[in-house]
Amino acid sequence: MKIMQNLDVNNIFRVRYPLVKRFSFHRKNPKIQRRLDYLFPSNSLQEFISDVKIIPSFMSDHSPVLFSVNFFPVSARGRYGWKFNNTLLQDANFPNNLKAHIQSLNDDLAYLDNPHLKWEYLKYEARKFSIAFSKNKILEESHLKAYHENIIKQYTSTENRPPDRDYAESKAFIESHFDKKTQGAILRSKCQYHEHNENSSK
Repeated sequence: MKIMQNLDVNNIFRVRYPLVKRFSFHRKNPKIQRRLDYLFPSNSLQEFISDVKIIPSFMSDHSPVLFSVNFFPVSARGRYGWKFNNTLLQDANFPNNLKAHIQSLNDDLAYLDNPHLKWEYLKYEARKFSIAFSKNKILEESHLKAYHENIIKQYTSTENRPPDRDYAESKAFIESHFDKKTQGAILRSKCQYHEHNENSSK
């Protein structure tokens, strides 16, 4: 405590959550749970720290301690060109539901004599369906992620510990989730590089 005072730092997690019991280190055999990992930011940064948490660990026996620093206000994003997310094709429901949706448009298409208008209308409907499907999929995955994170959070606390099997399943789900997020970030990075460095074909 004296060292913290001399350095003008604080245990940010304890400052924000004085009554919350969370461990950052856990081991099954022998069963050990400890709070070993800390972050000590300067007191001058207090007003800029927007969030602090101990996030679930899925590849280590130490849970990361994370805080977010926001020095600048967040600027609202504008509209951006839509790109089809081809990972939707890995979901068996997407092509089947899209096909059923396109078939349901037969009555609307019958009123369009111009093939170009028909094609533009089909593209518009496919885009609209893809966006709605993606939003629902993200919402479902968000609920699942929150559920499994809660299982891990309970397992690393002293109260209401779930069975080891539930913890293992949740840990595997979170690991798979972050693997997908990583692959998505890599793909978006490659797309951005391609778009900004593509040579003209003319």
